[in-house]
Parts: sequence; structure tokens; C-alpha cells
Amino acid sequence: MTKRLSDVLGNPHEALTEAGAFDPFVDIDAPFYVDPFLLRTSETPEMEGALDTFRNYFDQVITLLRSSRECGDALYRRAVRMLRFPEVNGVHLGYSKGEAGSGIGNRLAGSIAATAEEIVAAGIENPSIFEIVGLLEEGIGADRVSDMTVRVILRHLLDFTERVARELRLPTAAARLDGGERQLPWVEGMSHPAILIPVDLLSSLPVAHDWSDIDRVCSENEELRNRVNPIIGATWKDATEKHSKAELREAIARFPELLADLVEQYEGKTGDAYDFDADPEGLLQWYKAREIAAQTPLDLVQFRTDTADGVYGIAKRICERFGHLVEDQRVNRLFHDDSGRPRKEKYAQLTFYVVAEQYCEANDLDISPEADAGVGPVDFKVSHGARAKVTIEVKYSHNSHLLRGYQEQLPAYNRAEGTDRSIYLVIRTTESTTQIDRLQEMERKCQEGGQRAPEVIVLDGRLTESASKRR
Repeated sequence: MTKRLSDVLGNPHEALTEAGAFDPFVDIDAPFYVDPFLLRTSETPEMEGALDTFRNYFDQVITLLRSSRECGDALYRRAVRMLRFPEVNGVHLGYSKGEAGSGIGNRLAGSIAATAEEIVAAGIENPSIFEIVGLLEEGIGADRVSDMTVRVILRHLLDFTERVARELRLPTAAARLDGGERQLPWVEGMSHPAILIPVDLLSSLPVAHDWSDIDRVCSENEELRNRVNPIIGATWKDATEKHSKAELREAIARFPELLADLVEQYEGKTGDAYDFDADPEGLLQWYKAREIAAQTPLDLVQFRTDTADGVYGIAKRICERFGHLVEDQRVNRLFHDDSGRPRKEKYAQLTFYVVAEQYCEANDLDISPEADAGVGPVDFKVSHGARAKVTIEVKYSHNSHLLRGYQEQLPAYNRAEGTDRSIYLVIRTTESTTQIDRLQEMERKCQEGGQRAPEVIVLDGRLTESASKRR
């Protein structure tokens, strides 16, 4: 069952929050990232000096690359090794699946080193270039920038974790990390000791997540601006819409002043940690559905759990109960921001997950999110044993891939998993029913042709009066 670290450790969520620590989920990663820019503003005592640690680390990399005589010599290889950043277990951030994320491995480290060598050769040696590495390298996103930052400032994070653990009297265990033994939060059943992250280091996306976060190309240098604008455009956003990262790196190689200007703009920006109290992006709102589901138990004893038909009946009943919560218990509010616009589909899926797992656990069923059988992801798989499996795909009605998902994704997944029982759960988010009507017509034609098609269930997720009152 989805739990926060505080639940597992037997400590109030409020205690961790008051200590300035993020309370992560232990079975799924939270969509937040350690933003290196926020090292400049953190007020957490253990983060004093963390920015220097970060910069000194990459100063060493720059020194190695500057001193290297050729690609592949001993100094260059050492620089590459320093640019490898495996994910640190026990942090529970980002979008990785399972315990270990991808981090930065050999291939990416080599690519980053090659790019950095070109930059150093052009005379730019500011370690901040590694904070904006995601702007220059394919395959580097917010999660890997976060992994990199965590690994470099790990000593500071461990100091913070040990202090909070002592003050809150959390259960701990000895763990060897960062060259020494640490007492970190841990209880039996956890795969790894937890590493706590100060909330003032976390953002929903780092300051330099993409080029559009940086403003005009060459903000101050008019002469340079006149030279490069015909090539890459007037703004970095325009440039990224027209050019690949490789092409932009080539432009920087031709005009190294571009990168100097980019770094200057980056360092002049302001960054704010995520406001966990207001949760403006609704990244944690979905978790509230867990309490609502707990208050509305579901009796499923009439269904057998050892057959595909029985598990299918349970899965369908769970979807129907979820529909009741959405339409009549105002869970639909969790799908929308303060202006009434739908939040990202991922959070509707997480809302369904925490509701469904309440009922699955009570009936000895497994529900796994984002299962992957080699043909692309499906949102959920409800199962009991090897044969009784049902897949559930959750989609907004305005999703441009709604029809394609029905036609391709679920049937392919069912073949791979050895079952053809599935549910396509559609949350209506628009006044128009065009896509829903076409979807239901597909379902009807499949049924008339004797095919076993995913069953379409439509829930009304609009911010209007409840569906039951409109009937």
C-alpha cells in the first residue's frame, strides 16, 4: 500500500515537515527534484557550504579536462569517472520505476565530458555549466540533474538526515555511505535506509529545465546578438523549436560567447523551492483520495479471486466505486488546478491508484502501477497469481492519444501478458463528447464482430454538479 516514509517509521508526517524534511513515498517516487540552483538560497544548516562543495567538485573536472592532452588519456578518463552519477538509493524522487533510477552512466558521462572539453577549450571554465548540462546534452533531464546534485552534495544530505533522525528519535540502522558509517532512518522491510532531503532544495522542475527558462539570446551583447540571431533566432525558446541540442552545441562551439552569456543569465535568475503547503501544481493532492477511499469500504466477497473473470469483476467494481468518488464525493476536484484547468493526467492516474490499492489489499490482490511488458506502458495491472490478470488504462477524454491507446496499446499489452481482459477508464474533462463517442463506437464494432475489446468505462471528471444529480 502507498505509504509515506513517516508512516513506515511510525512518526507523524507533521514532525518531518516541521524539521524541514520532505516526507517521501516509499513505493513510488515523488515528482520533485533537487535543484542545484537552490543551493544558493537554502537555509538548512547542513547545506552551508554545499554550493562550494558542488562548485569545487566540478572545478576539479574542469581542471582535469584542461590538463588532458588528448581524449582518452588518464586525466580525461578520470574526468569521465567523475561525471558518472548513479542514483542514490533511498531518496525517492523523480520519475524512476522501482528502487533504482537510471542516473548518469558511462555513455552519458562520456558525452558530457566531450561537450565540457569543447567548452573548456573555448575558454569557459565556470562550474555552473554543469548545472545547465541538461540544456546541452540529449538524455539529460530534471531527474538526472537531481541525481547528479544529490551524489555531489551527499555528505551534506547525510549530515542533515542524521540530525533529523536524532531529534525525532527515528529508528535507524548503520549504513556505509560516502566513505563512512552513518545512522540513517530504517525499519525492517525497507530495501534501503532513507536519505532525507531538505524541502528548500526541492522544486517541481529545476530553474534550467529547458532552454525556454533562459530568456533572450545574448541579452546584453548587441554585436553578438546581431551575428547569431539569423542562425538560431532571438530567444532560446525559438532556438530549441528549430534546432536540436547537437546543433545548439555546434553554435556555441562557433560562438563561445553564447555560453558565457547563457551562464550569466542563468546565474542572474531567481529560484524558489516548491511550496508544499499550498501545493500549487497539485503534485500531492492525489494522496488525499487515500483517506476518502478508506472512509468508503467496498465489499467484494462475492467475487472469486482465483479466476480471470473473478478478478475482472473486482477490477470493474473498483472502477465503478472510483466513479462514485469522482462524481459524487468531489474527488474530481483533485484533477483540476485553482483556475479549473485539468492537472496532468499522471495525477488522475495516481488518484485512481491510491483508491484501488485500498480495495485490492483487502482482497489479496496485487495492483502494480506503470507495468511494462515490453510493448509500452500500461497504467495498472490487477492480478492474483499467474493467470488472473486484468489491465486498466486511465485516460483523460481530451488526451490526443485516447483513440490510439484503445486501438493499439492495451490489446498489445494483453497479448504480452497472456490475458485479454482489460478496462479503458476514461475521465471526461471536456464538454465535447466527440472522442468519447468515437471510442464507444469502436468498442461496439469490436463486440459486434465477436472480438474481446477493452471495456470502456466513462467517468465525469468535470467541475460541474455531480453526475448522479444530472440523471
